[in-house]
Amino acid sequence: MGIVVLAGCAGAAPGDQAPTGPDTDDETPAGTANGTVEVHYINVGQSVSTLILGPEGETMLVDTGHYNDDGEYVLEYLRRHDVTRIDHLVTSHNDADHIGGNAAVIEYYETEADGIGGVYDPGIAASTQTYAEYLDAVEEHDVTLYETREGDAISFGAVDV
Repeated sequence: MGIVVLAGCAGAAPGDQAPTGPDTDDETPAGTANGTVEVHYINVGQSVSTLILGPEGETMLVDTGHYNDDGEYVLEYLRRHDVTRIDHLVTSHNDADHIGGNAAVIEYYETEADGIGGVYDPGIAASTQTYAEYLDAVEEHDVTLYETREGDAISFGAVDV
């Protein structure tokens, strides 16, 4: 079995509404994927954050949204769905609408939950404050940082992503 994760970046069209907050639909808690892989797309405004839940409860979070909400949409969603650990925090690229919540997610999971297993980043530096805060959080909490390249795979339970 394989999983394909796609990420992109597009601006909002004129007249589009800004997000009012995370979706509030009741969904299955993280620990009960029951032999299937679940993919949750989290509305974070201009971008999207993707939560992938493995059948044994393994978690992967791809991107965390824009810096202007400091990860709150993503964190609220993760708490509401009983996600107590992020095994793999994946950064698609270093634009602020994709990494804006990374520092807050790392801070929360490393201090108030069960931690971050590893951070996966393409290693393309940016000179933004958002990027610096993200890397500072990785360093401060001694989270393993993997530099990813095209064709790399991340072990996710019985599959490679």
